[in-house]
Amino acid sequence: MITSISGNYSDTIYAGSIRWTGDGGGIYCSIDSGNYWENIGLFDHYVSSLGINSNNDLIAGTRGHFTLYHGGVYKLPSGTNEWITLKDNDIVTSLVLGLEDEIYIGCSNIDLYYGAIRYSFDGGQNWIIIDSGMGDRNVEKLILGNDNHLYSLSGWGNNMIIHRSNNTVLILQPGINQNKEIITYNYPNPFKGETIIYYTLPTNCYEEVQITIYDLFGNQIKKCIMRNDQLKNNQLKFNALGLASGIYMYQISYGVYHCSRNMILLNKNFNYE
Repeated sequence: MITSISGNYSDTIYAGSIRWTGDGGGIYCSIDSGNYWENIGLFDHYVSSLGINSNNDLIAGTRGHFTLYHGGVYKLPSGTNEWITLKDNDIVTSLVLGLEDEIYIGCSNIDLYYGAIRYSFDGGQNWIIIDSGMGDRNVEKLILGNDNHLYSLSGWGNNMIIHRSNNTVLILQPGINQNKEIITYNYPNPFKGETIIYYTLPTNCYEEVQITIYDLFGNQIKKCIMRNDQLKNNQLKFNALGLASGIYMYQISYGVYHCSRNMILLNKNFNYE
């Protein structure tokens, strides 16, 4: 049974499949628009979802395995035939790739597994649970809407609930446009305790600079408004004392110019999945 399908701009099509009652399942590939198919790995896996990132790597989420119950997230790098495990020991029901190749997965809480949504900002090396407002739930479906918000369908039977992320997957505030006139980054990132926000502004600009910090859900954490010459060496130290580990966003506004970037806070109580 086919459970998921994905393709790129060529004639290549990928299909995820399942066969619970015996050998089978896995991922199949067609390079001629579907006339001929061959298995390319994850044999016996219940493949729930597929995605292709900007490097043309194939990313797969699985709900489990015919001989090994739990599932996970796997990657087939472009031009190779060997799958890499990005995450295991989860029941992955759905997978979404963000606009910057970040990975979001919906997970089931069946049989004491922890449900909710998980997020990786570094291609699957590390994972963060995103469950604010949801808790431990059976996430059956996760999609990225046309408005760049994540939507999840969770629950069981007749008690299904739809959740929507407060912000877009880029964690930008509504109405703010990115502008290449501002060049910025923060270091270290991820960071513990403190990080320094570095930036370069357009030349011959003397208006006030506004730097605002938001959490993942769009709540304002800190705002600094000052003249450009008050910011020494075009940098600002941000102290995250008292804040919880997670994803934050800083936004620089300078006249008609705006730019936003994500940053990851790790404190002593933070544990990766």
